[in-house]
Order: sequence, then structure tokens, then C-alpha cells
Amino acid sequence: MRITKTIKIFGQFLTVTILSTLLIFSYSWLTPSVAQGNFTSDRQENLNISLKETDYSSDLAIIAQTTPTTAPDTPKNQSKPETETPQIEVKEFPVVLDGKTLFTIKVGGMTTSAEQRAEVVTEEIKRIAKDYSIPLDSFALEDFGEVIIITAQDEIILGLTNDDAKAANQPLDEMAGQYFQTIKDAIVEYREERSRESL
Repeated sequence: MRITKTIKIFGQFLTVTILSTLLIFSYSWLTPSVAQGNFTSDRQENLNISLKETDYSSDLAIIAQTTPTTAPDTPKNQSKPETETPQIEVKEFPVVLDGKTLFTIKVGGMTTSAEQRAEVVTEEIKRIAKDYSIPLDSFALEDFGEVIIITAQDEIILGLTNDDAKAANQPLDEMAGQYFQTIKDAIVEYREERSRESL
């Protein structure tokens, strides 16, 4: 009786053991697939989240900076900046009496340069200043329109033209009047100084 009961209990135990073994085997066989499936799903989900959260603004900025842009077309009718015409320096040559500059000559004559004109006028004024026979009241201006002549006792001291006036940037008649008075005053001063020296 006890033997029968023992065999029965042993059989039940054996049955439970076999079933447990089968269950454990089945679980161990299914677990890798399930685990791998879960891992794949988790990796895919993490990848999707990473793609969604990635900020591409910096990449776009780099592309925008390195992408060449087309330069704006220059209008065909756009005028080029005008270049200033270089100014030619005008040389001035002094007319001198007794070491004092009376005025300057900037323009040459038909056959003489400005420098030569200044030298000739300087010598003529000096000659007249030394010649006391030429009275001061004999000085005169003779206007011929485009030319005005300064004379002393009908001897030409200086002839002025529109070119001289243009170079001096003043009207011809005004310029001639100034030069006339300057020459006359310089000769008067020259003669007076020489007269005082002779006393």
C-alpha cells in the first residue's frame, strides 16, 4: 500500500519535472527572438527620436555660406566716374624795379615766352625810370579793344591782351588800369629815392 502510494507520488513528481523541463526549454527557445525583436524596436524608436530631435540649422547655414551667389549685374548704361582733369601749373615771371616786384607775367607773346616778356618789360621800366626827360604826365593807356597798351611819351612799355586778363582772372581794362598805376608809382618812388641820395 505504501509502495503503491510512493510510486504514485514519484510518478506525479516525475510528470511535474518533465513538464517543468519542457516549459523551461520552450521559454529559453522563445526568449532570444523576443529579446532581439524588442532590441530592434527600441533601436528603431531611438533612431527616429534622434532624427526628429536633430537640429539641421547649422548644416544649412554652412551650405548657405559655401554656396556661390551670382554677383549683381552692372547696369550697362551706368556711367563711369569722371576723372578730374589735372590742372596745369602756370608759371609766373616777375617784373621788377629796384628789387621790388611790381607784377607778374603769365602769358607769352606771339614770338616771346612769358619769361622773355617779363625781362623786356623790366628793362623798359628801368630805362624810363632813369630817364628824367620822360615826364610822368606823358604816361598813357591806349585801348584798342582786345589789346591795351601802356606808354610813356609814346614809347610802349607793355601791351596787355585778353589772354593776360584771362590768366589773371580779371577784366582786361581793370588789369591794365592797375598795371598802369603800379608802373607809374614805382617810377615816381624810384626817382624820388635817387633824388634824395644825390642831396
